[in-house]
Amino acid sequence: MADIVFKLKPAPTEADAERLVEAVENMNGVTEATLDTATCRLFVTFDTMRMGDIELERTLKDNGFEVATEDEVGFMSDVPGYTQDADKQEQDQAAATDMTRMNEIDLNGGLGAEST
Repeated sequence: MADIVFKLKPAPTEADAERLVEAVENMNGVTEATLDTATCRLFVTFDTMRMGDIELERTLKDNGFEVATEDEVGFMSDVPGYTQDADKQEQDQAAATDMTRMNEIDLNGGLGAEST
């Protein structure tokens, strides 16, 4: 289980808060969601084996909210590096793709290839 806190914008009304909490609690893997309208913070407890913060953020956007940027204290998690791991995997995938493309160019007449 993991806990995550999202700082929302715009500030939710009471009706919006109820609708959003219900939407988040109905997600597969969420065990608890609480929204503090005074601080605009959504507190979520979820099973990291069943879902991740990306799905949570998508649900927030689908319900009309944005997550504050990092310099605005966007979200915090008790799972160190959880989102950083996803970013690292994406960067590694991009690097591997670039390396594969470079090797294909070399094999198909790139630098040092002689034409016959």
